[in-house]
Amino acid sequence: MKKVLLFLATMLMGGAMIAQTIVSTEPSNRNIVIEEFTGVNCTWCPDGHATCNTIAATYPGHMWAINIHQGGFSANTYTTQWGNALAQQYSVSSYPNATVNRGASSTSDRSAWVSQAASIQSQVSPVNIAAEGTINPDTRELTLHIEVYYTASSTSATNMLNVALLQNSVLGPQIGGSLHNPDYVLPDGRYRHMHMLRDLITGQWGVEIPATQGSFIDTTIVYTIQQSYGTPNPVEVGALSDLEVIVFVAENHKNILSGTKANIAFSQPEISYIYVERSSECVHEYQPVVAVNNNTPNVVSNFYFLYNGTQISINKTMQPFTTDTFHMPLCEVTLSDEVQHYTETRTVDLYSYQVGSTPMAAVSSPREFTLYDFDYRVYSVEGPITATFKLDNYASEAKITFKKQADCSTLLTKQFTNANNNKTCTFRLSPAEAGLYIFSVYDSYGDGMTNASQGVTLYDASNTVFWTAKGNYGKQADCWINVTNAGTGTMAIDNVMKVVDFNVYPNPVFDRLNIECDAEVREVNIIDMSGRTVATANATKDINVSGLAAGVYMVRVATADGIGMQKFVKE
Repeated sequence: MKKVLLFLATMLMGGAMIAQTIVSTEPSNRNIVIEEFTGVNCTWCPDGHATCNTIAATYPGHMWAINIHQGGFSANTYTTQWGNALAQQYSVSSYPNATVNRGASSTSDRSAWVSQAASIQSQVSPVNIAAEGTINPDTRELTLHIEVYYTASSTSATNMLNVALLQNSVLGPQIGGSLHNPDYVLPDGRYRHMHMLRDLITGQWGVEIPATQGSFIDTTIVYTIQQSYGTPNPVEVGALSDLEVIVFVAENHKNILSGTKANIAFSQPEISYIYVERSSECVHEYQPVVAVNNNTPNVVSNFYFLYNGTQISINKTMQPFTTDTFHMPLCEVTLSDEVQHYTETRTVDLYSYQVGSTPMAAVSSPREFTLYDFDYRVYSVEGPITATFKLDNYASEAKITFKKQADCSTLLTKQFTNANNNKTCTFRLSPAEAGLYIFSVYDSYGDGMTNASQGVTLYDASNTVFWTAKGNYGKQADCWINVTNAGTGTMAIDNVMKVVDFNVYPNPVFDRLNIECDAEVREVNIIDMSGRTVATANATKDINVSGLAAGVYMVRVATADGIGMQKFVKE
C-alpha cells in the first residue's frame, strides 16, 4: 500500500520577499511533456520512443517523455490504473500516439511531435517549476520538495499540480524494437523500456493550486515506493535509481503549462539491470553483463561484485550520473546428441566500491538472473540434406545460413528479397567433411519467416524429415546437425519457385489418389505425419495408396514451375 503525505504552503508575492530556494522567479519558456500511448505488441511504437529521444536531445533539460502502456497493443503488460482515463479524454484509437503538453483536442501521430514540441518550447510559460528529492533505500521513502512560482496569471484561477513516477530500464518484450529503435534492444532480444509510467503520486489529475501572478507554492511530498507496480501484471522495481519523477502543472485535465524532472540525490551506485551475451552463435558460451547506475555526484571506481558467491574485482571508473556495464566470467554449456533442457540461474551483487581512495560498502540485495534457458538437440544424419520452406509475404525480412561449428565459417547464406514473396525454396546442403553444422533461419520482424502451415523442413539423405520449424518461432530458429558422412561440398539453392496450386480427389481416399494440376507433374511424394516419405511416383497424376495404413498424410507435388503440398485422409 503506498503512502503519500502532502504538505502544501502557499504564499502570494506582495511587499515581503518570497521564500523560494530552487525555483526561478524570472519568466522562462514552456518545457515539453510528451505523454506517449504505447504497447509491447505495437510494431511502430519503438519508432515513437526513438522520436521522443530525438526531441529530448534537441531540448536537453527541457523535454520529458511519459510512456503510457495502454490499449489493445499493451496486452495488459506494463499497464497501470491511470492509463485508460488519460487515453479516454483523447479517445486514443491508434498507436503510437501522444499528447504534447495535452495542448490539442486529440492525440497526434509521431510525425507531428517534433513541430508541436518546437511550438511549445518557443512560448513563454506563466509558471516555473523546480523539484528535488532524496530516497532512503532502507525505508524506500521518497521525500520530494517542489516549488512553483507564477510569473504571470494562468487563464484559470487555479491549476493542477501533478507528480508522475516513471521507471527506466524495464527489460521485456517489444515488437518492432530491432527495426525502429535497435539501440534499446539487448543482445538477448529483450527491449529496454524507458520512462514507463508506474504511478501518479498526486492522483489521476493532480492537486489544486492557486494560479495567479506572484503565487508561490512550496510543497513537500513523502511517498513510499512500492516493491512493484502495474496491473494486472506487476513489475518489480529492481533499482531505485531507475526511477524518475516528472512534475508538471496543467490548467485542468489538459493543457500542461510546463514541467520538470526532479533532481533525485542517490547515496551510492547500484545495479540497474542484467543481461546475457552469447560469445558466438556457434559456441554455447554465456557471459552475464551487469549495468550499474552511478546516479551520485561522486566519481566512483574499483568495483567488487559477488558473482554466485565468488568475489569479482573490476577496476573501472564511473563519472557522476552515468551508467556503465561490467562483464562477469564466461560460462560454457557442454552439448550432447540427446534432447535436453539446459537452464541455470545465478546471482550477482554489488559488494563494494571506492570514492577517491576511500572504500565504500554497497548496501543492496543480490540480483537473481537466468544465465541460460533453452532446449537443445544435435541431429545425427547422413547427408546430403535438403531444406524446403515456403516464404511468407515479407520475404525481404528472411535469411538463412549454414555454418560449420568448428570454426563458425559460413558455408552458405541467402538474404531474400520481396521478389521471393510466397515462394517455395529448396536448398541442397552436402558438406565436404563429416562434422557438426548449424542451419539457421532468421526473420528480422520477429514472427517467423515462413508460411505458418508449411514452415521449414529438413530432410536427410533418405528423404526423411528430421527437423521442422513452423508457425511463429520468433527472430531465429537453429538446427544443430551432426553430418555423419563426407559429401560433395555442394552448398546451393536449387530453386526459388512459386507454389503450385493443385487439388486431390477423392478425399478421403481408399486406393488411388488423383491429382488435378494444370502443370506437368514430375514427381509425387506421400509423406506421413512423422515426416517419413512412404510412397513416391514419377510423371503421374495418380498414385496408388491402397497399401497405406489409415490416417492423415501429405502429398507433395513437384512440377517445372514449383512445388505444392496438400493434406489428404487415407481410409
